[in-house]
Parts: sequence; C-alpha cells; structure tokens
Amino acid sequence: MASFTWVESALTADCSSLADMAKRFEDTAVLMRRLDKHGFEIRNECGKRTINHRNPRVFSRFGFIIDKLMTQIQANSCESSNNLNEKL
Repeated sequence: MASFTWVESALTADCSSLADMAKRFEDTAVLMRRLDKHGFEIRNECGKRTINHRNPRVFSRFGFIIDKLMTQIQANSCESSNNLNEKL
C-alpha cells in the first residue's frame, strides 16, 4: 500500500475523511480571503507567525480576542533571546 504522512496537528486534527479535510481547507481559505480583504497581515515574530490588524476594533469585529498578556510575554521573550544572542 502506498502512503504518505500528513503532519499537521491543528487545522485538520479532528477530520475523519479526506472530504472533511477538503471542506475545512475550503472554509479556511474563505476566511483567509476575508481577512486579507479587510487589511489583516501575517507577521513573523520570534519564529511564530501571527495574524494581525493595526485597528483593534476591526480585529475585535471578527470575533478575535486581543490577548495583551500573551503579546507582552512574546515581546519579553524576544527581547531576552536577542539580548542573550548579543552577549554571545
């Protein structure tokens, strides 16, 4: 039997068939296009990709929650990592 390993643990983890996976990808593509149309951006921050919007009201209108604590933790982590690299 020919096969390949699908390594992806978030978007399709609960899908039980290829048709379920295809529907999930299609729904996700529709959402990504809406986000792009409304000015959302992808950023790479400390090796993590985040979806951002400059206007918190637009961000919130899409039902997203602004996690200021997580943002601050990531910023502090980046600074600590950069400071360590500078010392080395």
